[in-house]
Amino acid sequence: MPAQSGDAEKTPARQEEEASPEEIASLCENKAEREMDAVETMGEIESSGSNVDEAIAAGLALLAVTREDVEVEVLDEAVVDC
Repeated sequence: MPAQSGDAEKTPARQEEEASPEEIASLCENKAEREMDAVETMGEIESSGSNVDEAIAAGLALLAVTREDVEVEVLDEAVVDC
């Protein structure tokens, strides 16, 4: 039923509270722990390409992440003699 004029609002007013420095630190620590858990579940992959940049791009696409989200170790870089 639609509210009629004169009906009092039934929801209590929301009070804004600032988080204490301890609460903020705890939230940041929890976020960092969740991010580390996500990294650990990804594990390791190997990818290849015609050069290092293409191999990295292929690995990033496979994981659906950005370069900032991963650590890259080049296992072998082919040298082409001309």
